[in-house]
Amino acid sequence: MSYKQRLKPPGFIPAYCPALKGTGPQFIKQYINLFVYIWTVRGAGFWMYVTDVNNNVLYGYVWHRSRPRHMRIAVSKIDCLY
Repeated sequence: MSYKQRLKPPGFIPAYCPALKGTGPQFIKQYINLFVYIWTVRGAGFWMYVTDVNNNVLYGYVWHRSRPRHMRIAVSKIDCLY
């Protein structure tokens, strides 16, 4: 399996789950090297392959235009995740 195939996100959008609201960096660390679906405080949602959580910033890759793209997002900007 190629690097790009490993970073291709699942083909579905999970249902919003308000029970996961208020998650912090310690909770998110369990998802390093996995895909999570993130809903931002502005309501946008996307899949992200998490590579690190450091200083309240989540680092990873998102799938953009048929290829993985590095991204970071402040944990405070995350409404909830799946």
